[in-house]
Amino acid sequence: MPTGSTSLNAGDTLGSYQLLIPIGEGGMGRVWVARERETGAFARYVAIKTALAEYSSNQKFWTALVDEAHIASSLRHPNVCVIHAVETEGTVVYLVMDWSDAGSLREVLDGAEGERIAPSVAARIIASVCAGLHAAHELKDEHGAALGVVHRDVSPQNILLSTSGQVKVADFGVAKARGQLQEATRTGELKGKLSYMAPEQVTLKAFDRRADIFALGCVLYEATLGKRPFHGNDALATLYSLLEQPLTKPSELDPNYPEGLEQVVLKALAREPGDRYQTAEELGYALESWLGATRTIVTEANVAQLIRETLGEQIKERKLLLDETVRRLDAGELLEDELGHTSSAPTQLGMSTQTGGSQLAKRSSAPLFVGATLLAAAGAALWFGVGRGERPAAVPEPPVASSPVIPAAVASPPPVVPHAPAAPSVEPRAAQEPDGVTRSPNGKARPPRVVAGRPPAAQPAGAAPAAQAPAPPTRAPGELPTVIEKAPRSLDADNPFAK
Repeated sequence: MPTGSTSLNAGDTLGSYQLLIPIGEGGMGRVWVARERETGAFARYVAIKTALAEYSSNQKFWTALVDEAHIASSLRHPNVCVIHAVETEGTVVYLVMDWSDAGSLREVLDGAEGERIAPSVAARIIASVCAGLHAAHELKDEHGAALGVVHRDVSPQNILLSTSGQVKVADFGVAKARGQLQEATRTGELKGKLSYMAPEQVTLKAFDRRADIFALGCVLYEATLGKRPFHGNDALATLYSLLEQPLTKPSELDPNYPEGLEQVVLKALAREPGDRYQTAEELGYALESWLGATRTIVTEANVAQLIRETLGEQIKERKLLLDETVRRLDAGELLEDELGHTSSAPTQLGMSTQTGGSQLAKRSSAPLFVGATLLAAAGAALWFGVGRGERPAAVPEPPVASSPVIPAAVASPPPVVPHAPAAPSVEPRAAQEPDGVTRSPNGKARPPRVVAGRPPAAQPAGAAPAAQAPAPPTRAPGELPTVIEKAPRSLDADNPFAK
């Protein structure tokens, strides 16, 4: 994982996208794999290019980024990496692009034996890049005038591959086009990679799309021979090789190099722009013609096979890391990068806040604390009410959602059950005073009870006779019992449904 320079971490969000894993740094930005958060179970993965910290306050970076978005978003071609949006989040400007899940041609060459691939597969890849570049070169504005787009940074790093064998040209960040926000190249300022620059580009002369043709020739030379055509130990040696030294022919390095392909490479690498192919489309036709002449059929399936052979393990490890990152983010687990920074999912731009067990415990313990407080208050009220001989106030219970409360005025009356003898109740033994008066445990006097089958207790002298319970009314067989109206209670005085 690249070390870094941004304040962004895995799990942070930019707009509607959640950052997952960084996959590289280049030019002036860092690239992340991200997912859309609103796509449900079938998440769509994209690549997001953000600013490096050292460029975060550089106005030239923002204008270059906007120019790249303006050029690439105007292109709709299968061999161009599409830019879906350029957006801002706080102080960060970022591009949302297609994600090629395999890697770049640079990674393929690094993983190949001898850092070279089969000439036929290399020709197929470069022909696909030619198609995408030609679409960019032909781009016009809304009035139909040519924009004069020149990529200026064609290199193996900017040729992206997918596991299905698709080829896309990317990174128009230093491209030149009419009507850009960034200033024209100043004297002494080079944009691009020196080993792939055309002589007129290096010497700061006027150049056009044919500079990209030269760069494509350099990439094809390197991909088939494992060596760059113009390269030195330092920038000065590279410039001398490019401007002064004769080009070493491919057949001088590899006697078995295909003759027809060598002619295509040498023409693309001509030092004079007029001696090269004049368009990327013309170079692509030359490569297709060579493949046809050798009766070689190379499809995206062959490119995919090359990717599996060179990047198979790397792709598998990246997929495992991506799946594990997604799983941990969905589970709310914290992620740590190599620098020891922690982040949670999701957070806002660079504001990593821990939402682990401590905060979860605080959130889950809050309802328990409130419930315990209410229960203690209810118990205290019950104790004081019993101690004073008063009826305790009923603690209201929350209504159950699945059983709606039916008002007493609408509820049907319960069926009247015939009178049955009450079961003897068990009560604590009351204190017996010398005068024969029975008192309850709270000290309040009460009349003695009459138990069926036993004679009433003797009443003390001078005491008033105890009230006799009324005898139950007699009724004929089949006659319904008479509903006895009860005297209104003080508790029902404020109950509108009890009237």
